[in-house]
Amino acid sequence: DEFRSLIGQTAPGLDTLHFYNYGEPFMNRAAEDMLLYARQQCPHAHIRTSTNAIPLAAAARARKVIEAEPDLTDEELQSVHRGLQAELRRIKLDRAVSLSVVRNLVSRRGHDRPIAGVYGTGAGSITVRAARGQDNLGILNHEVIHALRDPDYWRARYGLFTKQEWRALVRAARENEAIMESVRARYPDLPGPAQSEEAVAELYRLWRAGSPAEKQPGPTAVRALGPS
Repeated sequence: DEFRSLIGQTAPGLDTLHFYNYGEPFMNRAAEDMLLYARQQCPHAHIRTSTNAIPLAAAARARKVIEAEPDLTDEELQSVHRGLQAELRRIKLDRAVSLSVVRNLVSRRGHDRPIAGVYGTGAGSITVRAARGQDNLGILNHEVIHALRDPDYWRARYGLFTKQEWRALVRAARENEAIMESVRARYPDLPGPAQSEEAVAELYRLWRAGSPAEKQPGPTAVRALGPS
């Protein structure tokens, strides 16, 4: 009752709830119910907690915590960063492109709209907003195309692609109706070339995930995409 009263008083302006102090917060048998209530009353708040997971061995307790959608712990965030950094290393971009993995990320185009990832044009930097149940690797792979294509960073018109490679990738992406429908819906205000780049980024994300394409890209596009 005291917790409910506190949440009721603070909910309208609550931005971040730190659901921990010293020790294991889930030693309190009502902790998961409190966490879930906080999420229900504050759907847009950032909720941060920590646990050694031992008290959550009971599936019913663990499900309530998952339903409350707390932010990633520091350990989880570091784990995601290590995994994504390993992918950049695999494709030999780890020294050229910097990576940040964060809990919160909003669009710079206004309205503070949450976004999953962004590439810093001219800066060679990728930022991924990590979340549970999200394809964090897919988000990285999408942004990788923006990094590879950045003419300002690489001082070349097509970035690290040749003109032939880029045109082949654009053609392959535009022939995929599902990709183009998604791009037009998500980026209706972007000009044609920018939409094409978003489409290629999605093509690469799907290619790396091994998703079947409506139409197989040609040999030049396949070489540019690399192994799936």
